[in-house]
Amino acid sequence: MSWLKTIATGIAASALAASLLSGCGENPEEKQAKPSTNSYAALFEIKGDTLWTGGEKYVFYPADSADALARSPFNIKKPAESIVCMSTTYLPYLKIIGKQELITGVSTAGIIYDNDIRKAAETGKIAELGYESSMDYEKAILLKPDVLITYSIAGTDNSYIKRLRELGIKVLTLPDYLENHPLGKLEYLKIYGKLTGEEKAADSIFKAKCKAYNSLKDSIASASCDSERTKVLINMPYKGIWYVPGENSYMSTLVRDAGGTIEGEIKGQSASSSVNVEDMFMISENCDIWLNPSSCSSIEEVKKSNPLFKDIKPAREGKIFNNTLRTNKYGGNDFWESGAVNPEIILKDLHSIFIGDCDSLYYHVKLH
Repeated sequence: MSWLKTIATGIAASALAASLLSGCGENPEEKQAKPSTNSYAALFEIKGDTLWTGGEKYVFYPADSADALARSPFNIKKPAESIVCMSTTYLPYLKIIGKQELITGVSTAGIIYDNDIRKAAETGKIAELGYESSMDYEKAILLKPDVLITYSIAGTDNSYIKRLRELGIKVLTLPDYLENHPLGKLEYLKIYGKLTGEEKAADSIFKAKCKAYNSLKDSIASASCDSERTKVLINMPYKGIWYVPGENSYMSTLVRDAGGTIEGEIKGQSASSSVNVEDMFMISENCDIWLNPSSCSSIEEVKKSNPLFKDIKPAREGKIFNNTLRTNKYGGNDFWESGAVNPEIILKDLHSIFIGDCDSLYYHVKLH
């Protein structure tokens, strides 16, 4: 799908890919068995100082192990003292464990939501390296990071990763955007804890957030039944095709745990299905709310995007919500940034929307 490459270009788009790519198309990593050492994440495993992720094996060595570190591009220094983050989604993992000062490089500052990190990049305290085909290799070499964290997307040009490794830069690729469970994405905290020497802090935060998420999930489940689930219309069409996440996807899991169900989802799969607009229009008549209609900021904007949309039930009833409450003038959207480490807050938002209590939403906003 050429549109996947388009949305994955650059630091902001890689955050968007966390939602769309996790459920679109076949990914070999989806077939990987769930590691017994993890509670929710299916695509990485840590044993001692060894990390397996995305089909690659990494080994962490202390700084005084010069020979071992030089032996392989997959041998990484710990604790790292200089980290380049090629996606905004990596920033909150470091911030939540109190190690944001280790961020010495980003792809580009333009779409970062976090005010402190964006300003540091804009003033040159954090280097901007560009992305993929526009990577500034010379700047990367001069920066000498202990590790550069990025992503690899099947079917796209990932040659920049090979080039960086040839230049002696340690590259760690993470498939977090492919994880289907919200707490699975959160569990990547363990990798950042290992990388920075903050394993205890990362594990403590992970456990506390899992407890908060599951407590709210159980409370929602005990207070309702399947027949009372809020029926959700999600997303908007792209070039005439409406992509609907599968039942086992990241977004469907959040909606289900919040007391809703995504209409049109394919049971038993995580990959998104493509539905034409006319079919989704028919499906929408059963929906109670419309969630995340692209970047639309008003109901009028939604209606203008397609003549059919003015007759969609949630549009008629004024029940459209978007995950754009925390955005800045630069285009940064915190849902795609800190949302990765705040699944319990997203869950609370969605449940509040479903029960009509919209006065204290954190990431979402009701469109008018």
